[in-house]
Amino acid sequence: MSNEDAEKMLDAMLARIGEHFDHVQILTTWNDRGITKNLYRGSGNWFARQGMAHDFIHQDIAQDAATQIANALKEPPDDNQWP
Repeated sequence: MSNEDAEKMLDAMLARIGEHFDHVQILTTWNDRGITKNLYRGSGNWFARQGMAHDFIHQDIAQDAATQIANALKEPPDDNQWP
């Protein structure tokens, strides 16, 4: 997909989604002949979009940390459970 095609598609989707929401941020990537390309589009309140992006990242980090802690706190199996 060319950059121009991607821009047209994202602009159309952003306009459509933006009719229903206060702010929208779209992050995309695609592979073009072995090169990863990206394109970002957003509409609405820039500060709200920044806050939403930070919240998205922090929630993912917190979920990873919680999973790692839960795995570390699991009780080891009894000696009788080993084959």
